[in-house]
Amino acid sequence: MAALKTAVRIRRYSNHDRAVIERMFENFQDYLASVDDIRRLVRKNALRRLDYGRAYLNKTLKDISENNGVFYVAENSRGIVGFVAARMVKQDKIDAIEIGRKESIGEITELYVTQSQRGKGTAQKLMGIAEKYLNDKGCTHMKLNVFAPNMRARRFYQKLGYTERMLELGKYNLTK
Repeated sequence: MAALKTAVRIRRYSNHDRAVIERMFENFQDYLASVDDIRRLVRKNALRRLDYGRAYLNKTLKDISENNGVFYVAENSRGIVGFVAARMVKQDKIDAIEIGRKESIGEITELYVTQSQRGKGTAQKLMGIAEKYLNDKGCTHMKLNVFAPNMRARRFYQKLGYTERMLELGKYNLTK
């Protein structure tokens, strides 16, 4: 017998979602730590002692509040299964000179979907509504950052039309 498909509804974040989203941020960090090939990210047991989920949610909410942003959650009959955060990017004078014109830039700052919900179209729905929000605010283009070892996410964003533009290199574990 085929599994029933559960409908996903997208809505704005509310403070009632706080505890669930905090746990999701912790799970997200744990996932990123698991794909970190140089083992630079900290595992969740250490993060929980530092209230990582709470701190990161507070940072995200402050960022979207200060930058005309939005935070959406995806939920089905079982509860919240993902989220996306997006904001406007403030372009300064140097940015405008480098690019050659003033632009309205949108940025997807966070996207997370629970493991059980991945591959079911939830991430596409979240991205679609975040991109629509930014487009409605007048954005001429959008950007995002993705953790380089997270190949699944990189392929997903490329399918949505995002192209790699910048690459951050690091040299770690230096000794004197």
